[in-house]
Amino acid sequence: MASVLMVGFGKLAQQLATQLSNDFELAGVKRTTLTQDHNLPSSLSMHYLDLNDATTLTSLPTDFDFAVITLSPDAMTDDAYHQTYVKGVHHLLEHFKSVHANTRFIYVSSTRVYGQNSGEWVDEQSETLPTSIKGKCLLEAENLVLSHSLNNCVVRFSGIYNHKRTRFFKRVQQGVELQKLPPYYSNRIHQDDCVGIICFLLQKMKANQPLDPIYLCSDHSPTPQFEVAEWIANRFDFPSPKASSNHSSNSDSSNNFSTDSFLTKNQGKRCDSSRIRQLGYQFKFPSFQQGYAELPNEK
Repeated sequence: MASVLMVGFGKLAQQLATQLSNDFELAGVKRTTLTQDHNLPSSLSMHYLDLNDATTLTSLPTDFDFAVITLSPDAMTDDAYHQTYVKGVHHLLEHFKSVHANTRFIYVSSTRVYGQNSGEWVDEQSETLPTSIKGKCLLEAENLVLSHSLNNCVVRFSGIYNHKRTRFFKRVQQGVELQKLPPYYSNRIHQDDCVGIICFLLQKMKANQPLDPIYLCSDHSPTPQFEVAEWIANRFDFPSPKASSNHSSNSDSSNNFSTDSFLTKNQGKRCDSSRIRQLGYQFKFPSFQQGYAELPNEK
């Protein structure tokens, strides 16, 4: 049975482990010990170490067929991003390189690597000029993974949401002021589709089918943020969003509506995920309406 190492073992990787347990031998890497029952596969082996400390990696086996990197920083600071995504990924790849391991990596990145903010469509061929240090760190980690081996793969997810990732949903619930004109485009992907895409790519790798180096993954419907808020408000009987009259010029529009700034004069970008769909992946939630309809109304 083929083996998968999950580097970074947060909510996404934990759900991934459950999905993969019938088809792969599984191991995980995490900084801190799991302190409660997460209903994880009993066969899962865990390795507790810090990628920032290269000396701790000496105990990590390298005989895995595949590895999925789903890291998250300790803090939302530029330094934490550099430590996690640049330094940590470098140490990990050097560890595998030192023993000439043939492990194929899937690195989970973000649409934050795009700097477009005028409502442009972006895909895997679009220029990547991130406007933030965080985006630059993510892009540098992508380059590390792709330069490590031509057989590796990068997946750029847009804003991930599900019943536990509900920040924007709760903002609408509380009443929110948003840019209406010009429209600010937002992009999102349900966590179930993130897991589904990684499983899909692993099966392709397992079957030795050719893959492109990068896949941009977002649902089919980039939508103005204000329209998303209006739909949520109508669907769940929340207060209608208000159109902002003053726009902030310091918004980081490089990702999606999960960003801290909700008032912006930028127009964001529109993510085109045609490549992953052409490969054969079918989205479980191709639109925000289908994904948000499942969220509980805790009003």
